[in-house]
Amino acid sequence: LAIGLSAILGHAFSPILRWHGGKVIGVTFGVLIAIPQHDILLAFVIFLILGFLFIEIDAWTVMCAAAGAFAYVVITKGASPEALFMLCVTGVLFIKHFASLQTLPRHKGRLLNWLQSRRREV
Repeated sequence: LAIGLSAILGHAFSPILRWHGGKVIGVTFGVLIAIPQHDILLAFVIFLILGFLFIEIDAWTVMCAAAGAFAYVVITKGASPEALFMLCVTGVLFIKHFASLQTLPRHKGRLLNWLQSRRREV
């Protein structure tokens, strides 16, 4: 977990790029795939899909996934190293997406639009 968090922090705040870096979502997926607790990855993906379906702003979608995975870890494992790891990942994602999070999340309606289009076809 410490090595995975180091990879995320190194990508987010690269000293070579004067402490600027990427948005960290790809590296987070890579780290979640690499750790042996695959249930955290599954929770992250489920909340990411839910956020994609219902939230219009992508930064809020990413925060929905991180916060949902953090809540899942806290509920299932309690105060554990995995919970601390997900709290740190959520914090890094929050810092990197802070500018986009200044606007309130809006309902996207992708799922409702898809259901309505399917209803029209039938």
